[in-house]
Amino acid sequence: MRKKIIALVISLGLLITLVGCDDDILQEENCQYGNSMFITVERARNWDIVYHNKTKVMYVVSDDAYNRGSFVLLVDADGKPMLYKGE
Repeated sequence: MRKKIIALVISLGLLITLVGCDDDILQEENCQYGNSMFITVERARNWDIVYHNKTKVMYVVSDDAYNRGSFVLLVDADGKPMLYKGE
């Protein structure tokens, strides 16, 4: 039950953050530089979506002035980490 509440809180926070930002979203598939641990798959004005290159676990990384660099794990409806399904 606690995991579902945490997943709901994170989902609602991301939803609030993402509302109204559609025009700022840029898709950046396979943007790996050197031996980077994380690969960016989506970029917006105040956040990036990245995944770990070995585990494929996805995160939101803040690029806003007051919390730049903060990582938040993306979870599915069951509270499990979202995995990148691309190449």
